[in-house]
Amino acid sequence: MLFISQFPDFYWFIKHLFVWKTEKLSDKRIDIVSNEAFKTLEHTVKALILNIKQKDSRAPLTIKGTDFVKTVREELEISTAIQYLVFGRFLSMEAKQKEDTEDRERRKAMGEDVEVDSLVDYSSPLHRIQVFNLIKKIILRSCKSTGEVNLKLFDGLITEIRYKMNISYA
Repeated sequence: MLFISQFPDFYWFIKHLFVWKTEKLSDKRIDIVSNEAFKTLEHTVKALILNIKQKDSRAPLTIKGTDFVKTVREELEISTAIQYLVFGRFLSMEAKQKEDTEDRERRKAMGEDVEVDSLVDYSSPLHRIQVFNLIKKIILRSCKSTGEVNLKLFDGLITEIRYKMNISYA
């Protein structure tokens, strides 16, 4: 009888082991990367690769993890988001839109790509901070023991994940 009662236990053990929607016994939380965070990370990596190649085409495509995090922090304007959360808005949306319009006109006059919209969503500073923290965690986990990130490898991994997950930015 004891032997027969182990079959249902074995069935439920296997079912819970391989089904993601059931709660696991561990307290480890699986982070879910949003499309916005993924797009921001991919855009930042491509911009860094282009910047390094423009400076020196023979330079290795590596960057310190802390510098990478600082670049993403500047890209998402995290200090402004923190100011919004702590003190309230310093810059009205109208002023920000006017500033963006002037920036687009300046880039158009210089012959740069004007179609690239800002990656920053000014409506939710808390969301920007959450996206930044997730990207920071990804970057710091991908650092070598020397604290550097291989951007070429990182870009390849991002591209592979984008193709596997069928993420498009149309």
